[in-house]
Amino acid sequence: VYMKSPRDLKAVAVEYGNKSAPSVVAKASGLQAQQMIDHALDAEKPVIHDQGLIDAMAADAGITKAAAKKALESFLGNVESSLKGGNRVSLVGFGSWSVSERSAREGRNPQTGATIKIAAKKVVKFKAGNDLASAVN
Repeated sequence: VYMKSPRDLKAVAVEYGNKSAPSVVAKASGLQAQQMIDHALDAEKPVIHDQGLIDAMAADAGITKAAAKKALESFLGNVESSLKGGNRVSLVGFGSWSVSERSAREGRNPQTGATIKIAAKKVVKFKAGNDLASAVN
């Protein structure tokens, strides 16, 4: 079986059963086998999008979905503006967001091998707090 992408892995996993997928991927060309396995497994995990979060917040707090949406938008807007201002945002037990400077560097185009310049930029970092880390382990 020749596979070019994780989508091909998913098709093989469905056809042959998930247990045989890693052995099939090991023979794959193109992407590295482990990357394909990781990507396919991540694609199968459920994702809670904003509407699902709004619904859960409304149900837990006993408020309307409109009020929950407004609260979520306010929270996200305040986190964003604080980070833009160079501040760190911390929720004790949950985690903290901060902005870090990533310096300019040289990289390589994987298709051609040519050296390229990667511009400096700011990146947002999140560090999970102890309570959150404990909850997921």
